[in-house]
Amino acid sequence: MSDQIKPLFMKHYGISPWEINVITSILDKRFQTEDEEIENTYEEKFVSHLEISFPYSFNDEFFKWFDYKEWDRLKEFLKK
Repeated sequence: MSDQIKPLFMKHYGISPWEINVITSILDKRFQTEDEEIENTYEEKFVSHLEISFPYSFNDEFFKWFDYKEWDRLKEFLKK
C-alpha cells in the first residue's frame, strides 16, 4: 500500500450528519474522504443508503494496512 493518501468517495442519503462524522473520523485516518449527499429517488424502498468506494482491493494487505481494529470498528458502527 502506498504512503500517499488516496481519495475515498462516499455517496449517501438518509444518514444523519453525526453518523457521517463518525464514519469519516474512522476513514480519515487513512484516506482523504470526500462525501456527497445524494437525493433519494424513491425507486428503491430504502430509508437510507451509503456507498463507499475504496481505492484499494480488499485483501489481506489492505486490512493490515488499514488496521484490523479500525476495520472492525467501522463494521460494528455500520451494523448498528
